[in-house]
Amino acid sequence: MSVRFIHRIRVEGTCPAADWLRLYLHRCGYTLVVDNSYGFMLTVEEGSDLSLDSVDSDLERKILEHLQEQEEKRHWGCGAIRLIRAGGNQDPMQAVVTVPALNLVVQEGVATAVLHAILQASEQVDPPVKAGVLADSVPVRRFWWWPW
Repeated sequence: MSVRFIHRIRVEGTCPAADWLRLYLHRCGYTLVVDNSYGFMLTVEEGSDLSLDSVDSDLERKILEHLQEQEEKRHWGCGAIRLIRAGGNQDPMQAVVTVPALNLVVQEGVATAVLHAILQASEQVDPPVKAGVLADSVPVRRFWWWPW
């Protein structure tokens, strides 16, 4: 399994889509946090239609792309995905997804789409290079009985 730089995710919400998303992220090896030490923060809530509240960022583009793919595959019948820009969320590492209530097929599809978006967005971020350590250097391995 590859090491991910952004591996701390905060998922807020009490709907089934939020629960599925937490389960999927945990199975993929991400750390779920409840404090402000997150790399990505996602709020999944129930509403009347499918909408995404975010700013123009890589995370938003990937979530929107995967939501559209899931809509084409599963034929949810939700119509258009509403994109909210004015007012609400202003952080590029956060997204608020509103899913239709009482439609478990849509909620599971939204959780799957957001999971795939996070997997893609987190793999594109380069891990930080430690100060004083060359990226190409290989540590010298010596056995404990080696005298020098």
